[in-house]
Amino acid sequence: MSERTSKQAEAREALACLRDGAVMAIGGSLFHNKPMSLVREIARSGVRGLTVVAVTQASIDVDLLVAAGCVAEVRVPYLGLEHHGLAINFRRQVAEGKVKVWDCDETQVIAGMEAAAKNLPSGVTKTGVGTDLPRSNSAFKEIVDPFTGESMIAVPAICPDVALIHATYGDQWGN
Repeated sequence: MSERTSKQAEAREALACLRDGAVMAIGGSLFHNKPMSLVREIARSGVRGLTVVAVTQASIDVDLLVAAGCVAEVRVPYLGLEHHGLAINFRRQVAEGKVKVWDCDETQVIAGMEAAAKNLPSGVTKTGVGTDLPRSNSAFKEIVDPFTGESMIAVPAICPDVALIHATYGDQWGN
């Protein structure tokens, strides 16, 4: 039987695999359960060109990464600061053309993540059928379900290279 090894690491060591241009998923919602120590370490690291994916909402975490110049694209249904309004750095850099927005609703992000988890090229959702969303995001394709004949939106798989989550408690074995 092999010896168990500790999963504990300092933030810098845990993020050593993060490279320029990576797709990074961040957990939490708005101001809640955000992995902020990891986000701050990424902002200090000098990593650039990240595609950041968040379900269902992003806030100070992604705005901080945008301000630090780490982000090239966001795939989030909402990026704001709740009652404080839109995330100011995000808003400014999108207006200046420095950050690309992958227009989506949360069900499209979920469908894309589920497709990747199932090793499929795409997922489907009814959300967005009959709207301009497929026109504003060329990655989405309107398709016809072969069983029901209903219109659906096909979403390409979203396969993060790294996922950041916040855990209130964890032991040295990663539980």
